Amino acid sequence: MNWILFALAGALSASLGTIFAKMGLLKNIDSNVLTTVRGLVMAILLLLFTFTLGKFKIESIKDFDTRTWVFVILSGIMGALSWLFFYYALAHGPAAGVTAVDKLSVVITIVLAFIILGESFSLQVGIGALLIGLGVLLVALPWSAIKSLFGL
Repeated sequence: MNWILFALAGALSASLGTIFAKMGLLKNIDSNVLTTVRGLVMAILLLLFTFTLGKFKIESIKDFDTRTWVFVILSGIMGALSWLFFYYALAHGPAAGVTAVDKLSVVITIVLAFIILGESFSLQVGIGALLIGLGVLLVALPWSAIKSLFGL
């Protein structure tokens, strides 16, 4: 259960990162510039962290095979696109709504993990994904849009 504490710490960090970014965007800063500077700050912090812990060694990178490089690069590209899209949306929408829609990534990941990675899918996971989807609707859409979506 140690991973849950780290996941919660990650969620708190992501939340505060969003709030701080939105505060910075209020000063009419271009979302792409903010995302780029954020990425640089993160890269510097990660380098300092891994160097300090003695984890970042050239030998570690030399151990990467072609498959690892391909998937790390693809992951980096998708992460950068995620940030660009997220911070553009954040610059133009409410923090709560943007973050809620962004959390659809949980539902998408569950489906892709089942299809691509062959991870198990249970009724419990399905209900959780459905509740996340409903939560996104409730947070991100106005009540009138939800009513018309469900024919109410």
